[in-house]
This record gives sequence, structure tokens and C-alpha cells, in this order.
Amino acid sequence: MDIWSRLVGGSGSQKQANSNDPQSRLHRFKRACNQLQAWSKSSLSAIDGQQAEQLRLCVRRLGSLIHEESRAPAPHVCLTYTLQSRIYVAVAQIAATTRNDRIIREAMAVFSALVDSGEEGFLSNPAFAKTLMVMLKKVMTLVGPDTEAEIIELLFGISAKIRIQPRILPVWFRVSARLETNGTNRKENKNFMGLAQKDDFPLCYYLMDQVHHDGRAGDFARTGLLYIFELASGSEELEEWLIESDLPTLMATGLGALYSRLSRSDYTASRQSAADSVFSEDHESDMHTFLSYLTFWQDVMEHCRSAEVKQTLIDHFQILFLQQLLYPSLLQSSDTDRGSSVAVLTYLRNMLEAINHPDLIHMILHYLLAIPENTKSRPRLTRSPTTTRRKASLILLTEPKNADDRSDPLLFNLVDLILNSMVSRNQETAFSALKLTSAIFGKHRNYAISTLVRTSPAGTGGSQRTVGALHVEMGEYLALAAAIGGEDGMDEAYESLSDDVQVSLEMRTQGSANATTVTSTPLTHGTMASAPRPDVAKVHLAPNGTFFTTIVSLLKTFLSNGVDVNLALTETILSLALCPEVSLEGWLAAWPSTYSYTYQGSANQKVDDHPCLEHQLDEKLTRARQRPSCFGEAVLISTLRSLQAHIARLRHDVQGLDTLIAQRKKMFHDDDTGAMDQREQSPVRQPRQQSEHAVAGATSHGQRKPKQPKPLQDHSTSSPLPRSKKAASEIFQPPPSPRDAPNGKPQHSPPPQTSLENDILTKRIFFHYDDADMKTDEPLAFGDQDVTPDSNEASLDHVLTNIVLLQEFALELVAVLQTRAFLLEEVVFV
Repeated sequence: MDIWSRLVGGSGSQKQANSNDPQSRLHRFKRACNQLQAWSKSSLSAIDGQQAEQLRLCVRRLGSLIHEESRAPAPHVCLTYTLQSRIYVAVAQIAATTRNDRIIREAMAVFSALVDSGEEGFLSNPAFAKTLMVMLKKVMTLVGPDTEAEIIELLFGISAKIRIQPRILPVWFRVSARLETNGTNRKENKNFMGLAQKDDFPLCYYLMDQVHHDGRAGDFARTGLLYIFELASGSEELEEWLIESDLPTLMATGLGALYSRLSRSDYTASRQSAADSVFSEDHESDMHTFLSYLTFWQDVMEHCRSAEVKQTLIDHFQILFLQQLLYPSLLQSSDTDRGSSVAVLTYLRNMLEAINHPDLIHMILHYLLAIPENTKSRPRLTRSPTTTRRKASLILLTEPKNADDRSDPLLFNLVDLILNSMVSRNQETAFSALKLTSAIFGKHRNYAISTLVRTSPAGTGGSQRTVGALHVEMGEYLALAAAIGGEDGMDEAYESLSDDVQVSLEMRTQGSANATTVTSTPLTHGTMASAPRPDVAKVHLAPNGTFFTTIVSLLKTFLSNGVDVNLALTETILSLALCPEVSLEGWLAAWPSTYSYTYQGSANQKVDDHPCLEHQLDEKLTRARQRPSCFGEAVLISTLRSLQAHIARLRHDVQGLDTLIAQRKKMFHDDDTGAMDQREQSPVRQPRQQSEHAVAGATSHGQRKPKQPKPLQDHSTSSPLPRSKKAASEIFQPPPSPRDAPNGKPQHSPPPQTSLENDILTKRIFFHYDDADMKTDEPLAFGDQDVTPDSNEASLDHVLTNIVLLQEFALELVAVLQTRAFLLEEVVFV
């Protein structure tokens, strides 16, 4: 029986071997090709559904045989026969004639199989390339999304092959007409800002048509186009063609079209309102598509090695998108136009958070902030005649007919918009302006210094803060924090906040080595210099600057501000405090020149005059550790004292206020712990409501005596922003809707358990912040009184949340003082 089994098995193996014989494969392949040739000679435009299905199966059979041939051992006789017979021409003819999506998809599978077969004869064959491009020209508008994605994937595969084998580029790219500098071609260039030579490089244009799409088609198109831009540095013809063509224009106008699709509707509208609401799925999809295309611009700038092509792209980005669309949208925004200023401020913040390329960042902020160019110190950029001519053409075409219609950032720039928005009565507008400011300070602080904030150069050789004065100031802030929200839970909070502040400051000081130096007259793009790591502060903050006085004004009304505005406000102040280039003296810390000591010791004797070196060192240590008895208060601590006085008055009028604060702190701590446990259990991060952002940001902890921050841990799991406000900094995080709570101020307290608690928490409190003669024992205004122009009102429930936030903010300031002291060596110990 075993003998018969071996005989039968051997016979089957022999038959299988014969079927895989090259000649057998070629016989089957020729039979399939003959069937397709017969179909291609028939009248394909009048076939019915059954015939179309038979034809589809026939094309599919050919694709399967090509795949089998690619996996079979050499020789690949079927692929050789395909090159000789050009059966792909019949496949393309069938696809173009039938105009059937399913047949077209199978035809694309045949061409994909030939491209992936590894046979160089196809990609280097001009007839194969021309057949494929002609077929796509006829069928591209007939296919559905799935087939379209298959086509773009095929084109991506071809561009990847060209990237690996640049010698086959002339097969797919041929210059048939060059742009001349005279006659008709020059006039044509002025009409549409570049020659549309689609027949020269159709593959590139097919990819360009899909780069703004989402999903597979968009991803393959963007990556394939990146490969083409990479090739520009190795091909002078391609480089010149990219500069002269209308591809840069299409890229810039495509970005502008996606930006124009973004909703300008009211951010304060209900989530169930109109379909174009910013909370709708369509808007989120549009925002994602726009940011993806903007990231594609950044990728092109990073991958393109041709300086001329990059300069052409930068010119188009600046003139067609930045100057013609983005800046006018900021200029025309207003609070009265259904909150359009909220939308454009949020979009700009998303853009600045999404891109990191220095040329794009420099171009955007340099123009929007109206930073003057330093033409004397920067080296003159050398431009080729082609790029110079293209930029001149762009400027001429975009020049308004009426000179009065020309918009200029020198008259109204981003600084003006931010300052106006921060003082807006619309809470959402103020929130958006503060979030944008935090983003600029966080990632691009060098552009904000001396533009958004008024500064003065820090002198050298002056008095420096001492470690003794540092201890006194930290103690003052800690005492205020305890007086604001009680001592309960301060130890844990300060430890956590110190770690966050240390990580954030470390990242900023390390990033300064790669940051661009921007002064009042910065360098233009392409000539930016690296800034060294700052060892000492370079500038002093001017307390009378418009931006800082606006920040202080918002801080003075902290107790009645919206919770989200307070979160954005404290984040902005901390972002400014964490800028290594900005000194803390005068606004967060006291000026060393105001120190006054009760015990002067041997002040009359110079330390260096003593003959004993050991005595000199001891005297320096003593003086550095000596704590001043009094000094001039900084602006922030003075403002915090005023707020603490209001809270003291509130304690006088509300019995059990400390108990209510402790309950609120516990509730926030429990919610934050529960959210962290949920994130640890689930690998997918769930979207959080705006109220949860406020709860996370209001986590209350702290300590009376500051601890030294722990050594840096793994930064990959740490937040670059203080506390859990990092959740609110994600891309496309709209401000909260005021309809979620009375008077536009979100409520975050748990449901009251008794009617008495409900009556207490809903009490309206009227704050008179401008009362200079305020006393602690004066009663606050309660009830349903009329609101006067100089007062601000909020419910007790709302005030409790703000008190917790204020205490945490005071602890964060302590952490900033201590962390900067030892990381930046801002205090002297000897």
C-alpha cells in the first residue's frame, strides 16, 4: 500500500511541476492574452452587464497570472512576452472604452502587478508609461473613491521606483515646451502664474490633484509628491520645470482653499446648531484635512534639497496664502461677526502648533507681527533670475488696483489683534487670544520678545538676587497659597508641579540651542542664526507694557473670570515665566536693589580686602544667605495679595468656606485620579469635555516648605506644560460654550445634596476690584443686586473653582522661582 501511495504521490508532484514549467505558464498566459485581444477588437461600448462581468473576470485572470509569474522562479517568460506583445495596451483600451469602474479597477491591478514585478523593462519603457498616462487621462473622472485610491497607490509606487532609480525619470518626465522670457509665453505666465505643462509630467499632476484628500489617496499622493521634489536636486531639467510650472501656485491656492472651507461661525453656538458649527463632524474633518496639507508643505520644505525650488515655494506661500488670505482673515475678524475672531485665532494657534519648519514659522510670525527687516546685518540673498522673475510676477498679479485696498501689518498686526481680543467682553475671544499667546511663548518665544511684550536689555554687572532673598520670596508665595485655599494637600501638589516645571524649563533651555534669534530687527528666512543656550536672562520685562498690564488686569478679576479664561491666563503667565531669556525681576521677583537688611554685619568692610581667603568665603556665604527684612514687592505677588484679601472678606461672610474649598479640592483630585486610571486602562485616549479640562487644571495640592525638584525622568511621558493643562492644548480645542452654564461661566461642582447647599452655592457674589479702601472685615455684596460698571459678579459655586485654581497658580510660581534658580543659576550663593 505504501508503494502505491508513493507512486500516486509522485505522479501528482510530477503533474504540478509540469504545470509550473515556464512553457506551461506561457501557454496559459498567451491564452488569456488572446481572449483579451479578442475583447478589445469587439464593440465594448455596447456590452451588457453579463458581458461586462465576463470581461472583468478575464482582465482579473490576466492580473493573477502576472502575480504568479512574479513569484515563480526565473526565467519569467510571461513578463518577457508582455513586453513584446504589449498586451497592456489592450488592457488600457478596454478600461477606457468600457468606462466601467470595476473593469477599470482590475486594469489598474494589472498595471500594478507589472510595476511590482521587478522587471525593469516596464518602468523604463516609454510605451508603457505613455499607455498608462493616456488611460488615466480618460478614466480618472469616471472612477469611485476606492478605485481612485488604487490608482494613486499605483502612481505612488512608480514615484518610489523613480526615486530609487533616477535614471528612469526621463521616461516619465519630458520637457516639451520651455518657458521663454519673451513673446507669448511671458504673457501667458502673467495670466496664471506658471505654465500648466501637464503633458510634460502627468504623473506629478495626478498626485497633485489628490494631496488635499484624506485617507489612503491623500497619504499616497503626498508621499509620492515628496519623492518627486526630492529628485529636483539631481535633475536640472526637473528643477527648472518645477520653478516654471504652476505646481507651486496650485499648492498655495490649494492650501488657501482648504483654509477658506473652515467655519467662521460662532464658537459659542450650541453643539446641536447649524451643520457648519465648529463642533460638527464636517468641520473637524475640514480642520484635519487643512492641517494635514499644511504638514505636507512642511514635509516638502524638509525633503526638497533644491534651494531654488524651496525659495519658489516660500514665495508662493507668503504671497498667495499668507498675505492674500491668512492676514486678511485676521484683519477682518471681529467679535460682532458671530465670533469670527475666535475662529481665526484658534486656527492660527493650530497652525503654529502643527508646524515646526523654521522657514515657515519665521515667514508667518515675521509678517503677522510686523517685525522690521534688518537689511544691514543680514547677508544679501542670492536669487536666480528665474525665481526673481516668478516672485515679481506674483507680486504684480496680486497687487490691488486701488492703493487704499492694500493691507499692511504695519497698520494692524497680530499684536493689535491679540491685545484687543484679551480685553474683549466675550470670554471665548479672550480665551482664544490667551491660548494663542501661550503657543507663541511656548514654541516661538523669540518672536514674541520685544514685539508682543515690551522689554529692555538686561544690564551686566548689577545686583543679583541672593539665595536668602529667594527663600523669603518663596515663603511669601507659599504663605499666600496657604491663605488662599488652605494648607490641606499642598505637599503633594508642589512636588508634582515642580516636576512639570522642571521638565518644561529643561526642554526650553535645551531647545534654545536650535532656536532662531529674533530681535527687533531679525534676519529674514534663509539667514537665521542659532542662539546659544541662555545662562542668564537677556531682557527685563517692562511693567508698563500694554500686554503685561492687560495680563495683570485679567489677573485682578481672577475670582469672577470664566474658569477656562483663568486656565488660559495662568498658562500664558507661566509660559512667559519659563522663557529663559526673560528676567523675573520686577514682575515675579523683587528687584535686588530694593533689598533691605536689618543686620548688615561687616558691610562697611569689603570682603575681598580681608587677608584670609577662608574668611572671605564665609563672609560671602553669610551675605548671600542673609534674608532681607523688606524689599519692593513684585507685581504678581501684589496682585495675589489683593485677591487673597477678597477671599478673606468672603470667609468673613460665608460660614464654612474653608470646608467648601476643601470639598472642591477633593472632588477635583478624585476626578483627576479617576481620569488618570481610566487612561492607564485604555490605550485609546477619550475626548474630554471642556469642563473636564477645567477640573484637570484645578487639581489642588501644594506644600508649605518647598522641596528640591527631583532629577529629570523620562520626558516621553511628561508634560511640557505645567500641570494637566496639556490636555487643553491639543490641536482644535474650541473654547467652551457659555450655554453650558449660567452667565457663560461653566459650573464644575457636583450636584448639591441638600437644598441648603444649593442655596449657598447659587448665591451671586459681587466683587469691587477697584476698591482701594477695601478692608477684610467689610461684607461682600450678595443676592440679586444690580451689577455696577466697576463690579464683577459670579456664583459662589464658580468662585470656589477659581479659588482652587488660584492656589495652584501660586504654587506654580513658587516652582518657577526655585527651578529657574538652580537651572539657570539666577541667584548667587557666595
